[in-house]
This record gives sequence, structure tokens and C-alpha cells, in this order.
Amino acid sequence: MIGLIMMLAGPAAPAFTLTPAEARSITRQCHAPAAWIEVRAGGLVRFTPPTEASYRKVDCVLLALRKHVKQIEFIGNRAPD
Repeated sequence: MIGLIMMLAGPAAPAFTLTPAEARSITRQCHAPAAWIEVRAGGLVRFTPPTEASYRKVDCVLLALRKHVKQIEFIGNRAPD
């Protein structure tokens, strides 16, 4: 499974924020399950669609999240050693 962690900007750039309500709005707009986006403490947003997720839904969510995040990091996409 590929996970995605996004860092919201810190205090230096308050224009980048994502609230749980905005996360729910994004998933509704993209017809994706609300569980795909988790807003965490410290400005982290975890986006974890299942491996069989529709590309269209994943793309929609990522495009909407880009309006709110400063940095995107992919995790869990390495092949096992």
C-alpha cells in the first residue's frame, strides 16, 4: 500500500491549513471515503487510499489537497529489500 503524508505549513505561512471539515468536504466532492484523509496534529495530513482505489478519485483528492498543503511526501512505496 502506498501512503501519503502531507505537511501543512507551519506558523510562518498560515495560509496553508486543512480542517477536518474541509477534509470531509474534499472526500464528498471526489466521491471518496472520508477515511482516506486523516488530519493529524502538527500539521500532518495522511492520505491513504486502498491499492484498488479508482485513479479518478485519487487524482481528484490530490488536486484538492494541493490547495491546502505545502509539502507532500510519499511513504510506503518502496519494494521490500
